[in-house]
Amino acid sequence: MNGHSSDLATFLSSFDKLPAETKAIALRCILNEEKISDDSSTTSTIDLPPSDRNVHSCHICEKLVVKHQLIQRGFRRGIEREISSHEGSIHFSKEALTQGLVRGCVLVQWAFALIHRGLESFKAEILQKCLSTVTTHVPNGFGTAIEDLDYLSTESGVTVNLNMSNVFGHDQERQARLGTKYDAAPFLVDRLWAASGDSRHNKTYEEFERNWSARNSTLLWVSTTQDDPIAPQVPVRQATTDMHSEASFDLARQWLQDCHSSHHNCSKQVGLMPSRVIDIGTRFPIRSVRLHWTEEGETGKYAALSYCWGGHQPLRSTQVTAQDFTDGIMFSRLPKTLQDAMITTLKLGLRYIWIDCLCIIQDDGDDMAREISKLAQTFQEAFVTISAASSRSVQDGFLSGHQPPIDASLKVAYQAQDGTVGSIYLEQPRKYKPEEDPISLRAWTLQEHILSRRTLMYSTREMWWTCESAMFQGNNSSAAHMSQPSSMLNSNVGRTPLDMWRSVVRDYTRRFLTYPRDKLPAIAGVAADYSTRLPGKYLAGLWEYAFASELMWSSIRGDISRPSAQRAPSWSWAAVDGEITHEWCPLHDLDTLSLLNCHVSPLNSSSPFGEVDPLSSVLRVQGEIAPLYWREDRKYMYRITQNRVDGVEEKVDVGRTQADAAESIPETTLTMKVRQQNGVVESKEITVMPVWALIVTRNSGSAGSAGVIRGLVLAKVDGNENTFKRVGIFFRTWQEVECGFQRKAVEIV
Repeated sequence: MNGHSSDLATFLSSFDKLPAETKAIALRCILNEEKISDDSSTTSTIDLPPSDRNVHSCHICEKLVVKHQLIQRGFRRGIEREISSHEGSIHFSKEALTQGLVRGCVLVQWAFALIHRGLESFKAEILQKCLSTVTTHVPNGFGTAIEDLDYLSTESGVTVNLNMSNVFGHDQERQARLGTKYDAAPFLVDRLWAASGDSRHNKTYEEFERNWSARNSTLLWVSTTQDDPIAPQVPVRQATTDMHSEASFDLARQWLQDCHSSHHNCSKQVGLMPSRVIDIGTRFPIRSVRLHWTEEGETGKYAALSYCWGGHQPLRSTQVTAQDFTDGIMFSRLPKTLQDAMITTLKLGLRYIWIDCLCIIQDDGDDMAREISKLAQTFQEAFVTISAASSRSVQDGFLSGHQPPIDASLKVAYQAQDGTVGSIYLEQPRKYKPEEDPISLRAWTLQEHILSRRTLMYSTREMWWTCESAMFQGNNSSAAHMSQPSSMLNSNVGRTPLDMWRSVVRDYTRRFLTYPRDKLPAIAGVAADYSTRLPGKYLAGLWEYAFASELMWSSIRGDISRPSAQRAPSWSWAAVDGEITHEWCPLHDLDTLSLLNCHVSPLNSSSPFGEVDPLSSVLRVQGEIAPLYWREDRKYMYRITQNRVDGVEEKVDVGRTQADAAESIPETTLTMKVRQQNGVVESKEITVMPVWALIVTRNSGSAGSAGVIRGLVLAKVDGNENTFKRVGIFFRTWQEVECGFQRKAVEIV
C-alpha cells in the first residue's frame, strides 16, 4: 500500500512539472482510456433521468457557489431599501482552464467563448503589426481555444463571475450574467506598445496596458426543479421534453386560460364554427370520434390542427366516407398525429377540432374550393391552433417518441438570502428555430400559423406558445425578449403591409408543396387577409396598386424549374418553383410601364384568391422595349454591333440579368462577319437566343444622370408578333441609347 502511495506521489510531482499543453494531451489520453475501460464511469454528467441527461456538473464547476450579497442599504422616499445581488466566482489558472476544456467542463467552455470574443481586437492588433509568437502545441480537437491562452497573462489567470442581481425581477425574470476578467500577456502588450508609436493617442504605459485588460459577459437563463429547496425563490422551472406528461398539459391549459382571461390584446370572442369539425366528446380515454356538420352561423370554441401530411393520407373524408365518419370513427383507426391532436384538444378543455383531411370532402372539387377559400376564417376563428411542428408526417405523432436536440446546461449551487441551499440550472438562451421543425418546410402550414390568433406549438425541442400578446416556451417563462418566428404578423411592427406581404411570400416560396397546382391556394388565406389592408385587386400573387414594382420579383437562383403544367401566367412568381425575392422592387422608383389591362380568371368563383386559369389570364402593358440576345449562362444580355470600316460584327454586353428558371427558350441562327486569327474577315453562322428587354422602372439618379433602368426579360411566343412570356429580369444596363428602346403595347401571358 505504502509503495503504491509513494509511486503515485512521484508521478503527481513529475506531472505537475510538465508544460500545460503536455498535461492537456496526457489528461485527454487518460480520460479516453477511462471511457474505453469502463463505459459506466463519467466525470461530466450527473446521474439523472434520461430526459435530463443534458445537465452537466463536474469537480471544476462545483466550486462555483452563488450566494446572496448585500451591496447597499439606504432610504428612498422614506422607505428603507437594500440593493443586493447573488454572485459567485472562480479564479482559474491557465493550466486549470486547459484541464477543464479537456474534461468537457461546460463552464470552462463558456468561459473560453467569452475569452475568444474579448481577444478579437487585441489579436487583430498583434497580427497587423506582425508580432504574433503563438507556439502552443494544441491537443487535437481544441483549435483556437487553447491558442487563446498564449495571449493571456499567466500571473493573472482568468476570473469567471456569475452575477444574478435582480435576476427574478419583472423585467429579467430568467437571466443571469456570466462574465470573464483577464489581463493580456505582458510581453505582448510591451511589444505592441513599442510598435504602436504615434497610435498610442497620448496614453501612458499603464493606460495602454489597462486598455487590453478585458471584461466580457453573456446572458444565461436560470431555472430550478419543482422539488428543489429554493424553488419558492426561483420561479422558472426547467423545460420539460415530455410532451405527454400531465405537467405539459397543465402548462398548455394555463397558457390558454391566461390568454383568454387576461391578455387585453387577444380576442375573447367565440368564433364562427367551420362547416364541419370533429366531435371528440368529453371523456378520456377517447374511444371514438365523429364528423360533426355545423349549422350556418353556429358559434363555438374549437381547435384547428396545423401539420405535415407527409404523403398519402390513410383516412380522408370523401363523398363515400363522409357519412360513415358522421356516424363515428374508431379512435384506434386514426394516424398518430391526429390522435395526439385530439388528445391535446381534450386536455385543453375543448370538444371540437378542425382537421383538413377529415373536415373537407377531398374528392369534391366544389367543396375543396369553397373550404379553401374560408381557410383564413377557419384559423382566425379557432380558439387555438395546435401545431404538430416536430412531425414529418401524419403517422409520426408529436406527444412522444422524438428525441429533442441536447443543449448543455450547468448545475450550480445556490444559497438564498435566508440561507436555504439548493441548485440552479444555467443554460444559454434558446430562440425559436423554424429550420429545426419539419412543419417549416411545408407551404400550406405557413398561412395556418400566420392567421392563427393563438398557437400551441409542439416543436422539436419543446412546447412554445404564441399569441398577439406574448410568447412563451416550455418552462412557463416569458420569451418576449426572444426572436419570434419570421412569419408572425405581430413581429413586423413599423413595416408597411406590402413589405410584410413580400416577407411572407419569400418565406412561403422556400417551402415545398406535394401538389404543384396548390401554389396559389396554399397562400390564398393570407392573400384574403391582406386584401383588407392593400388597395386594388389581387392578381395571381401580385397587388394591383404597386403592380410595376410587384412585377420586378426575381428568383434567388436561375436554375430552379417551372412546373410542367402551367399554373399561373409567366409574369407571376407563382409560375416558378423555388424561393423568390423582391429586392429589385423599390417603390420609390419611377414607373415607366403603363398598365393597359390585366385580367386574371379564378378557376372557381368561390375561391377568388386560389387557383387561376393561366390560359385566360392576360396582361397588356405599354412600355419601352428593345430586341436583344441572351448569353448562354443567362447572366448578361447583349447586342450585335458592326464596325463601319470593315463590317466586322461582335457581341457587346449591355445589361446584367437574372433568369427566372432553367427552361427552354427558342433559339435561332444568324450569320455574322467575324475576323479570323489570320486577319481574314469571313461570314460565320452562330446560334443565338433572342430576347426582348421591357423597361419597368427607372431610378431618377443624380443630377445629370439618366438613372438606373430595370425591367423584364421576355421571350416571344410563337404565332403572335406582340405576345411574349416572361423569362427573367434585368437590373442594370449601360447602353440604353444604343439598344434602341421603342415604346409600344405588348401582351405578356
